Amino acid sequence: MAVRVAIDTSVFRRDPRLRSGSTEALARFAESGYVTIFVPEVVAKEFASLPADKAQAAAGLRKVLTELRRGTPEEFAPTIEKFEADVDGEFRRIEMESEAIFQAWTARTKANFVGATNDHAQRVLTRYFDGTLPFKSKKSRADFPDAFIVEVLLDLAAEEELFVVTADKRMSDALADKPRITVVPDLKTLLELDDFDKVRSEVETSNAPHALQWLKENKVAFDDDVEKGVSALLSGTRVRYYSSWDQENRGESLFIEQAHRVIEWSIDTDGAEYLGEGVISMSFGCTIEVELEEPSDRGYSYGYEYFAPSPMEAILEITGTFSLVVRHDDLADPAVKQSIDDIMEHSRIEVDALDSVTIKMTHRERW
Repeated sequence: MAVRVAIDTSVFRRDPRLRSGSTEALARFAESGYVTIFVPEVVAKEFASLPADKAQAAAGLRKVLTELRRGTPEEFAPTIEKFEADVDGEFRRIEMESEAIFQAWTARTKANFVGATNDHAQRVLTRYFDGTLPFKSKKSRADFPDAFIVEVLLDLAAEEELFVVTADKRMSDALADKPRITVVPDLKTLLELDDFDKVRSEVETSNAPHALQWLKENKVAFDDDVEKGVSALLSGTRVRYYSSWDQENRGESLFIEQAHRVIEWSIDTDGAEYLGEGVISMSFGCTIEVELEEPSDRGYSYGYEYFAPSPMEAILEITGTFSLVVRHDDLADPAVKQSIDDIMEHSRIEVDALDSVTIKMTHRERW
């Protein structure tokens, strides 16, 4: 009998490209018939639209541009209007791209979409006025989508066991004590459960060390994968900077404006895990050159002229996890050791998560 798995928006948001090792392994399990995936329609709509914080930021930008339009000379109007149109167009492109990626993945995995009913609406309203989980408090309108997801999941588990993957704390708490429901925080934790042991063949598991040994001896073949993966996850994030003038040691949160070259990277093959379907997860570390927004203490005045801060070069030290993704049929071949060079030529590394990001050095120390 197939393992029944329902996935929440928070899990898809963590892997918007749907290419992480855990996501790929789950998709392959679904393709093989070992897993049946359920996706509430509310989740599908949430993933294909902008996250709430980005939608609010877009609305705030429009308000600022409207005020700017009113307070500037008429000749500025075309420039402001073009900027607003460009931003709106980019947001629409992101939403269309997200929807296309999601549709392709759900089609590949034959995911089952589950819609909300009138009964769900009545139960959600009861939660809304009572302020019960997943609502944060009584009449908390922002929690309506999660409440519908919870009701859909409760119905899915009415008669059969269901694994729910969600990183949302209140949703997890709302489902924690419900019969026939097992809640896990991410896909990697799901794949590590005993229920998946029976679908990992002994041949694949015994062949995984051969792939790891090849990786250790030929790391340079995956330099581009690591650099692209780390750079993608650093995009739009911040890092804590502690200057020599920071007497209270509070630090300052600096935006990572651009990631450049990975200087070096290492792997911890001793703690590697075979997740199944040709996917091996392990810890890694790396250092990478980046540009940060300049700290506030670098802006200065000379006479009546103010010199604005410029980007600060820095080297970041990073730890995280990535997955070596090998074609499943290749790793299932008992003679994998004899053809390992060819097999690894068709493999890839996916950077799954960055656990820690710290500044190792800035150009101030370098100079």
